[in-house]
Amino acid sequence: MLAGAGATSLLQKVIHIGQSIEQTLGFAQELSTDADGDVARWLECVLQALRKAELDCAEAQFCARELRAASPSPETIQPRLL
Repeated sequence: MLAGAGATSLLQKVIHIGQSIEQTLGFAQELSTDADGDVARWLECVLQALRKAELDCAEAQFCARELRAASPSPETIQPRLL
């Protein structure tokens, strides 16, 4: 069924986004070690936003997994419409 395949594709995309956020967060943390002044202030804002995005993405992954689990599998026989 399309719903099951779509749910799997959605989950894969959300996982990819989570990995990208994690890598970006690591890069921003590396930058923050040498930052000072306005740069440090703005980097802290970036870090806060990325941490929030990381949490939101974890929630999205959970929801996408539940969506995939709730979606009918391609092997499921669907009742015919009357």
